[in-house]
Amino acid sequence: MVRIVADTGTGGWWHCSAQDKGKSYTNWPNCMNQFDGFTYWADIAGRDKVILDGAGVVWHHEQWRRGGGHVQPQ
Repeated sequence: MVRIVADTGTGGWWHCSAQDKGKSYTNWPNCMNQFDGFTYWADIAGRDKVILDGAGVVWHHEQWRRGGGHVQPQ
């Protein structure tokens, strides 16, 4: 399993699809949103290959770290 995108920063849908949309970089992080990350790294994923991990959104929220289970809208 490999992480494919940057930290979520402030979280939200912006990080999921809009942050630096359509851009990729030569250093880490290569992509700033999950949609671009999955597209950028698609060639190394699949059957008998690595698993792409774009789930960084959950890690951002303090409620999850404290075991709250859900996130209040911002």
